[in-house]
Amino acid sequence: MMKNVSEITPIVEKLRSTHKEGNYWDFKREWHSDKAELLYDIICLANNIEQDTSYLIIGVDENQNHIAVDVSKDANRRDTNTLTYFLSHKKWYGGMWPNAYVENITLDGVAVDVVVIEINREHLPYMLEQKYGQNIRPYAIYLRRNDANTPINDAAKFDEAARVWKRHFRLDLEPGKRIQVLLNDVAGWKDRPNNGDWLVEKYYENEPQYSLKYEIDSNNSGYEFYLCNQADSRPNWGNCDLQYDGTTIERFQLAGLDGMRYITPVPDKAYFDWNDRPHRDRDLVYRYFDMTSLRWVLHRFFYSDGPLSDETLAHDLFMECVLVFLDEYERRAFEDYLRTREQDFLKRVDETEQPYIDQSDFVDLSDRAVHVYANKLKQAKILRAMLAEYRATSPKNTLTNTER
Repeated sequence: MMKNVSEITPIVEKLRSTHKEGNYWDFKREWHSDKAELLYDIICLANNIEQDTSYLIIGVDENQNHIAVDVSKDANRRDTNTLTYFLSHKKWYGGMWPNAYVENITLDGVAVDVVVIEINREHLPYMLEQKYGQNIRPYAIYLRRNDANTPINDAAKFDEAARVWKRHFRLDLEPGKRIQVLLNDVAGWKDRPNNGDWLVEKYYENEPQYSLKYEIDSNNSGYEFYLCNQADSRPNWGNCDLQYDGTTIERFQLAGLDGMRYITPVPDKAYFDWNDRPHRDRDLVYRYFDMTSLRWVLHRFFYSDGPLSDETLAHDLFMECVLVFLDEYERRAFEDYLRTREQDFLKRVDETEQPYIDQSDFVDLSDRAVHVYANKLKQAKILRAMLAEYRATSPKNTLTNTER
């Protein structure tokens, strides 16, 4: 997800305050007059072995106490379009070049440019297939060594190259992040004969130290509004433990929907008020998934996404009640958008028919409680419609039908 100026400026300020360069950031007083030098700097930063985002900060003079230097009239200045064109017209190994864009920020009252390089680990290492300029060699891995680039007439040492490839395969991740990667490979998980304590036990075949177990929680008989949208609204709950070497990394509550035909992690809960002021009684409560989260990956893991079936129908009815965000930044941006449309939302609530709920499935609940759940269900569907409208005004924030 591209960072905006309000996010980048404090990052640059913090990096500048160190009065040094580092593994994932580099300072330049002005834009490069030599295209090969620009390309070389971007390759080195893209192959850094510390962060997934790196910064080429242009307009900071490291030889003059890191003061800001105005680049607004720099003859070699580039924007995102010209930089993308420059990178995309090189011969890259695997056909993949670094995702780099230019953000214009203000430091000390002057214009400074930041080339933000978003690293896709699957594309590492970034290398050229063809010599460029006088010195950039094909198939050489150039990277950062602390505060300096690999010498252009040299290349990464064996241990450095190994670390880059570990990042490519995500072998450098701590267990909580590593299992998130492994859960994307649904076919790689195999059933383990269980000992009766768990409903299901699975392990990852190529790295059997990673496992997951889930069970029914027969002591929980609570209700949630999204149960009302199912053909069988009776509550079924469970727990899922994600484990590394037998130690639980994370535990998620599970919802068994439509008579256990479909299982999913319970979505996150968000509290919203129109004035963005904390108080006890929030105006809205909604359920959501963040697509960058482990919870979302586990949600996708449990859903086979097959042809029309009872599971598919239960999944689709569940997703009618849940918002799905690209990341936390989009969720907060949507809430800001929503606050500008309070009257529109309230009008839709008034004009939308209350959903019918068969109270025979909720014999333990009062009429008032059932009415509250029906109202939450209606609000959730309206919020989903408004999220789609928000995305229509922000083209870069798009999801496929499957992800919705």
